[in-house]
Amino acid sequence: MISAKKRDDKCWDDLHQYYVSTAKFKEAEVLLIGGDHIALLSQSRFYQEHLAPLHCFCFGSMGDTIANLLWRLEDGEIDNYTPKAIVVSIGQSDTDLSPEQMVAGFQAIQRIIRARQPNAKIFFMQLLPSGRAPDKRWEFVSKVNAIMDSDLTKDSQVIELDLEAIENQGSISAPYMFDFFHLSQEGYDVLFIPVLAAIQDVLSINGN
Repeated sequence: MISAKKRDDKCWDDLHQYYVSTAKFKEAEVLLIGGDHIALLSQSRFYQEHLAPLHCFCFGSMGDTIANLLWRLEDGEIDNYTPKAIVVSIGQSDTDLSPEQMVAGFQAIQRIIRARQPNAKIFFMQLLPSGRAPDKRWEFVSKVNAIMDSDLTKDSQVIELDLEAIENQGSISAPYMFDFFHLSQEGYDVLFIPVLAAIQDVLSINGN
């Protein structure tokens, strides 16, 4: 079982407090929350052009683990407002968990969100591979995504990502993941299309 854990990092805590304050004094219809991919999303062209106009909170924190996100959720980042859609992307920095433990962590996140936001539609993004070429981490990601599809769909929806779109001859293409871990502008343009579609569906917006 994964327990909530606060990071011993003043900058991290400052960011968390900023998110809590934002949640307390502002309103949003969409929450995107998680680790690295959400943290950099807010700086992306895709976010500014397509997601920001939908009244989003983008609460990402670089390097966060599932345990860190659990702590953030318990400490106010999803209180005091009522988003219609919540998109979670986490797990990139959890390198010491089994696939089953990781999905159990996702389920714990799901339970906390549902307890605090009973009417929100919850989405979990599939895990992205890291490293240029297929290896044990790619196999791990594939197993996690398969378990997500079977174990997370009762009270949430898994957003499938077009991973082949960022590959070239079976390896990650650098223009889409500049360090083979984090998404580039082009990577967000390609991989976040289904995220946008899922949000638009909840908000009943025609994306055309």
